[in-house]
Amino acid sequence: NFIITQRYYKRDAEINGAFLESQVRYYESIEKNNQDMKKLRHDYKNHLTVLALLLDNGDVDKAKEYINDIGDSLNSATPLSHTGNTIADAIISDKIQKAQALDINLKVDGQFSYKNMKAIDICSIIGNILDNAIEAISTNDKKSQDDSEEKLSSRDISLNFSKTDSFFVIEETNLSSKPLMLDGDKIVTSKIDKLFHGMGIGNIKESVEKYGGDVDIKCDPSKSHDNEYVFSISIMIPFPIEE
Repeated sequence: NFIITQRYYKRDAEINGAFLESQVRYYESIEKNNQDMKKLRHDYKNHLTVLALLLDNGDVDKAKEYINDIGDSLNSATPLSHTGNTIADAIISDKIQKAQALDINLKVDGQFSYKNMKAIDICSIIGNILDNAIEAISTNDKKSQDDSEEKLSSRDISLNFSKTDSFFVIEETNLSSKPLMLDGDKIVTSKIDKLFHGMGIGNIKESVEKYGGDVDIKCDPSKSHDNEYVFSISIMIPFPIEE
């Protein structure tokens, strides 16, 4: 019992630590983005003056290059996630940066519309989902993007938030070069640290069940990519009944 209790508190400390680190990085990035936008607005007239001079001199190529540089600055000042939930955005923004460093494209769509979920549970659910996906894709070969935007590439993670009249839905999909062995709702992993890797999925389930939700995990052969598997996790959480 002592060991179980010790692991429980260690897990909570790790989740809280990861959440706080993500929040700090998120707010630091927001502050940097705000400063970048202020600089761009301050220099707006100067930019127009430079462009006018370049065009008056017939230097179209230089003008195009200058416009591209301004566009790059604007892109870098754009927030990375817009789910409508500050905590979710903090975690997702952190994972997007980690994914980009590994040449992984994390696509996020929809609004985090569940209003009263605790921060630690948002961190546990989204953080573990994306950590597992990034880890799985980092072992995939780097392949060219599929011609069809509707299809998932080997370097894509798709995270979607949606809702019905009664449920809040979280869905994540990615390709994996290795089939994941499922034992009921548990992933059987070959990682050396099996206990804590398995706890990632267990933590997701534990957080979802606090709100009366269900977790569905699948791993099937891909129909459009040879020797690859489509991993998907779907979470449905009922909205609280209004009294």
